[in-house]
This record gives sequence, structure tokens and C-alpha cells, in this order.
Amino acid sequence: GKFAAAAQSYTEAITDEPNHAPLFQNRALCYQKLGQWEKMRADASKALELHESSVKGHYLLGTAEMNLENFEAAESSFKRALTLSAGDSSGYKSSVEQGLYNVYTKKKDQQQELVQLQQDQNEEILMRLLDDAASLKPKLLTLHPNPEL
Repeated sequence: GKFAAAAQSYTEAITDEPNHAPLFQNRALCYQKLGQWEKMRADASKALELHESSVKGHYLLGTAEMNLENFEAAESSFKRALTLSAGDSSGYKSSVEQGLYNVYTKKKDQQQELVQLQQDQNEEILMRLLDDAASLKPKLLTLHPNPEL
């Protein structure tokens, strides 16, 4: 309800002021609440086109990228926001730090999942090879009755 209505209001305001970065940032916040990550990313990117040194813009872009599982892009955006927040009093610094921490956690979890997947695949291959070897042994013994083989 209210976030969709707010996003629509920002859309109308953007029609009147298409070069006003805070309108895109605030609509991106609405999209965040609605879980519309692609739209959030588009608005955060547009806001950054208009105001490249915006901590809020980089934070919003990082948040969208993280939720789209583009962890490298998210990390880059959060790091840029952190650098810019050194002299910023908007209060986004702790949110940026939390976002960066979340990205690192998600990247670590993703890496652990990949390692587990690789281990599972390797185990499956090994089991197939052992099964193949077990099924070949009787045939080999028939062809070569010498038990040393």
C-alpha cells in the first residue's frame, strides 16, 4: 500500500524535476521496502548519474546489488559509500558498514556453498568410479585368473 503509493508520488515528482537526485533516491527506498530490487538499482544508478558523490546513492545501489546477489558490485558500491561517508554527517556510515558486513557474510556463505557442492560432486564421481571398478573385477578375474592382477 503506502510504499507503492509513495513510489507513484515520486514518479510524478520526477516527471516535473527529472534532474533531482533525491527524488530517485527516495523512490529507490520505496522500491527497497517493496522488494523491487531491479527498480531500486535503476533509481539508485540514476541518482548517482545526477549526484556521483552521494553516500545515500551508493548505499542504495549496494543494497540493491546485494539483494540481486551481485556481491562484487554491491561490495564496490558499499566501499565507495564508506569512503564518501568519512566527511558525511547524514548518518549513513553505520548503515553502509552494516551493508558491507552483510555482503562479506553473503559472499562467504556463497563460497562455502560452492565448496560443499564441489565436494558432493567429487564424492559422486568417486562412488561411480568405485562401482565401475567393482563391476569390472569379476570380468578381469575371468579373463586373467591370476589373482595377482
